[in-house]
Amino acid sequence: MNIIAMRRLSVIFALALAVVTGCCSDNSFDQFNSQAAREYLIPVRPGYEGRNSWWNRFSPKFIYAPAFDVKEIEGAAQYRFTITDQDSGGLLASFTADTPAAPLSEVWNDIPVGTVHLSIDALDGQGAVLQHLFDRDFLRDFPFYGPYPGAPRSYSEAARRALLYVHRMPQVQKWLDSTEPDMSYFLYSYPAKIVSAVIDNECLLAELMPEYKTECETISRHCADFLISISQGPEAPLAFFPPTYYGDMAASGDPANKGKTMALEAVKAAQAFLNLYRMTGDDAYLQRALGITDTYARLQTPEGAFPIKLDFETGVAACPGLGVPDPVITLVQRLQQEFGIHDYDAMLDRCVKWIKEVALKSFDLTGQFEDTSVDVETHQNLTHWSAEPFAIYLLSKEDVTADEIADAVDLTRFSEDQFVYWDALPASNGLKSICTPCAYEQYWNDDVKFKGSTEQFRYMTPIDCSSANIMLAFAKCYEATGDGLMLQKAKALGDNLVACQDVMGKIPTIQSPYLPDFWINCQYYTVKALLEVEPIIENAH
Repeated sequence: MNIIAMRRLSVIFALALAVVTGCCSDNSFDQFNSQAAREYLIPVRPGYEGRNSWWNRFSPKFIYAPAFDVKEIEGAAQYRFTITDQDSGGLLASFTADTPAAPLSEVWNDIPVGTVHLSIDALDGQGAVLQHLFDRDFLRDFPFYGPYPGAPRSYSEAARRALLYVHRMPQVQKWLDSTEPDMSYFLYSYPAKIVSAVIDNECLLAELMPEYKTECETISRHCADFLISISQGPEAPLAFFPPTYYGDMAASGDPANKGKTMALEAVKAAQAFLNLYRMTGDDAYLQRALGITDTYARLQTPEGAFPIKLDFETGVAACPGLGVPDPVITLVQRLQQEFGIHDYDAMLDRCVKWIKEVALKSFDLTGQFEDTSVDVETHQNLTHWSAEPFAIYLLSKEDVTADEIADAVDLTRFSEDQFVYWDALPASNGLKSICTPCAYEQYWNDDVKFKGSTEQFRYMTPIDCSSANIMLAFAKCYEATGDGLMLQKAKALGDNLVACQDVMGKIPTIQSPYLPDFWINCQYYTVKALLEVEPIIENAH
């Protein structure tokens, strides 16, 4: 049976299982775990299908059986795949196939979790080695295997606690009588992202807990005053954009970032101004958000994308490549649905067209982070942040097609495969360094350098909003397909986020007991996702 047929049968089985089991009890997990094991035999968008390019050249780990871009050679009768333990060299599995690009499906569920070595040899008609073709080391990662520990409190209670934690931070309370950031919280050096997130936090807190509204409005207005004061003027190429970088702390102090800005960061400010407009009714904030959106309409390339990084004064692209425009899609969709503004519909259509015709075909779902290099090779730093927001957009459409649902499911499978860790092997001291299940933000390839730089990938780290992002996509896939396994994957990630919350209400940014960074914007995204997913889980019971 070919892989396409396997995949179709798996989808049919998932739908049937969802009807039989609905939401689960503990004794149904045998069925979910068996379903997951079968689905992991189906590669994620392998290049041999012809829909997209081979994307996994730099992938450090796999949950789904991978296939690799290995070319056939003349005279070969078969190809032998040998998988060994990377440390001991012991044989784990071996099989032969008619093509060196065959997936490892035949033996995938026989390979234990751990770092393995794959070698592929071309064989002649007598079974002798004709030529050695390929070597690859990777982590054969843990599959989903439930049940996982439940959440100690409801998602909505966790969300309210988290919002209050930020509100009570001294560096947030300082905004009550200041329009300047307290730089003892060094992440204010990313104002478009972090100061905007304070506004977001305060607006949502005021909505959920109105007794805090007076303080929330004062804090938010002062944050907005600061953002406006450092933003470009109405006649500038980047009109109304606040900067990505401010001061000399963290990545803002890197000479490579001086005078530069990440193109899609201003979306966060536009969203914050819309939140502030909704809370206060002050039209000036709506007009500021629309001014930012107008600038995006001018910046958009004819094909529908945006540069990743810009010169902040001239608006000229500061690096090669185009960014995946998911944030602009989300912004315009909100203007349509919440405010009835349709002036930017054509921009949204061009964004969607570009993602479908370029990003999905190349599968170059690259990162666009302000604190890592963007000058990378194709597929070198993939991230679910360039995949899942588009999947969520597709699944939110009233007229979503079967093909769009299939694309959204594929993007979610990709994100799980590459970034979700359902469990982790302990270190030599017997302790696990991450709190699972969780999701990582992006790659960290120790053996691959950035082009033109000696800097290495440095943030393959379990981030709370990464778990939230993939959790939300799983939940939306469940709503679209009825696949109960998708719902259980969403719940497992969400429950762990709540379990990691501390007694003061903080959801740690890094899901590890050893890395204490706290990013307000990450927790805000997690809060929003928890609030959106909770009724989906409740309605499934």
